[in-house]
Amino acid sequence: MVNLINASKQDEIANDNEKEITVLNSAVKYREETLEYNKLRNQVEQEYYHKIHGCSVKSQE
Repeated sequence: MVNLINASKQDEIANDNEKEITVLNSAVKYREETLEYNKLRNQVEQEYYHKIHGCSVKSQE
């Protein structure tokens, strides 16, 4: 009976760990996608300012 209880607890822990890993992986994927989006956005901004102002940084206003 004790073995059954211990096995049940281990299954719960394993399930909790799997859920936590899934959540963490999702968070990492979101951060990676956000980082990639920001890199592309910055690149477009830099190209725009370079084209408009003839420099690679935003002009001071």
